[in-house]
Amino acid sequence: MNGRPIIITFVMLLLLAPVISQIAQPYEINPAKWVFYMKNDYELKPLYFNFQIKNTDNGTIKVKLSTIHPDYLYSDQYPGDQVFPDYSWITISESEVTVPAGQTVEVPVKVDIPSQYYPNGSSTPVSNYNKTYEAWFLADQTQGAGNIQVDYRCRWVFQTPTVFVPLSERPGYINYALYVAIIGIIIFIVVATWGVFAIRKRKQPAKNPKSKRKQKSDDDIFS
Repeated sequence: MNGRPIIITFVMLLLLAPVISQIAQPYEINPAKWVFYMKNDYELKPLYFNFQIKNTDNGTIKVKLSTIHPDYLYSDQYPGDQVFPDYSWITISESEVTVPAGQTVEVPVKVDIPSQYYPNGSSTPVSNYNKTYEAWFLADQTQGAGNIQVDYRCRWVFQTPTVFVPLSERPGYINYALYVAIIGIIIFIVVATWGVFAIRKRKQPAKNPKSKRKQKSDDDIFS
């Protein structure tokens, strides 16, 4: 009977160990989950964002950054969730960052998902539209204070557009090329018309006022 509380306490410590170790970390990652909702977009475009590493300790730390395949997927939360197909589409600007005490460092990331890809050397392309891809981001402290060190794992979920919509079919699309062409035609007509009038004006014979005066004086003599 006396050993039961000890066993229960031991089991509880095992269950709480990941939480305790996470709290003991001298840094934190923001945000812990990032969902990129691109469903309302018309095409796949590169994504640019920053995530933050905050040093909550009194000393400088170094954190190694990388991406890893998910250990499991949250298909219950995101129906149709799939493993991110190709991690070369994700570019983290730094593989390791140094964070001074009490400061926050922003790390830029670029994600460029192509419209299609060829899985495992297949000759049949797979579309990246209407997909929900999940990638995991790993931050692991390599130097600095902290007795218990565990890594941080963040979720990056990418929900891609349903279908590709051509530019001319998108709401509010303005064909600027057509406007430029119309304006160009109008300018051409105005310039051409002005040029025709200028040529005609130059072709008209010049009038001599002196000859008119002389002719008038001669007429006066016979009057």
